[in-house]
Amino acid sequence: MTSGKYVEVCSVRLVVMALLSFASSGCWADDDRIRVINVFGRGGLDHEDAQAIADRVSNVARAEMKLSERMKVGVGATHLEAAVIVDEHSTPRANFAGGATWPLDLGTFVSESDHAEGSKVAVIGWPVRDRLFRANAKPLGEQVFIAGIGFRVIGVLGAHPPFVDDLLPDLQDDWDEEKTAVALATRVYVPFNAGRNLFSATAKNNALIRVWVKDQASIDATRTEVRQVLEQRTGRPVMLQIVTFPPSSTPTADNSFGDTT
Repeated sequence: MTSGKYVEVCSVRLVVMALLSFASSGCWADDDRIRVINVFGRGGLDHEDAQAIADRVSNVARAEMKLSERMKVGVGATHLEAAVIVDEHSTPRANFAGGATWPLDLGTFVSESDHAEGSKVAVIGWPVRDRLFRANAKPLGEQVFIAGIGFRVIGVLGAHPPFVDDLLPDLQDDWDEEKTAVALATRVYVPFNAGRNLFSATAKNNALIRVWVKDQASIDATRTEVRQVLEQRTGRPVMLQIVTFPPSSTPTADNSFGDTT
């Protein structure tokens, strides 16, 4: 394993350790938490599955589908490996505790019309910008190539640390916030309809549908209904997971953690 990949793996492990430690410490009252249902399907899920959940389960506020895969992203002869993400109706979040939108250094996020129209546009993390162009470059309007397909850069994520120090009281000696910020920001967001054809069968088999419920008290019954709808549609088992978020957060598929069942 190269040193760069080793750093990234270690950073992700630290993220998980910190979040589990914080979630189990009782810092958030159960009544204040937000719970959603994550759906994973062997053999693949698609947009129509998410739509069926939204249409046929009464307690569902919305159902969002996400695909992600590590892929080569390049400009000319320069390439790097980044997490390429398509995620309906979401904007990147800066941290796990606050739920604030990840600040942009330049440009705009992917819009609803970009999703609907299949626009070949991209929001890139600042480490991607620095590697493919130059440090602090302004690449708006330039193209990056993913699997040989050009996407026009419309935004650059800012250099925002994903955590604050007081979330990690037990890991300060081991925590390298700067390296973790780089690892987590090495990503590219593209519109759903333009991006989903980029992904391999493996990534599609690991697709995630996030289900937001209207009535938190009925989430267990809703999970049963979601399972029934999908198994009737696909004829195969699905795995559902109830995920807990801190209060006052607006979670995306990038930052789920907590109590799972």
